[in-house]
Amino acid sequence: MYKSRNDLELFIKRSDVVVLVEVISVHGSTPRNDDAWMLVSED
Repeated sequence: MYKSRNDLELFIKRSDVVVLVEVISVHGSTPRNDDAWMLVSED
């Protein structure tokens, strides 16, 4: 898990493709709350 802005910048620089995933709503039991987000790479 990345904890600082510098960690996020390094993650983005090291990845060829980065996608922002945002949870806009949830139904039932889920591992994330609505309004959660994550950056995802191919690695």
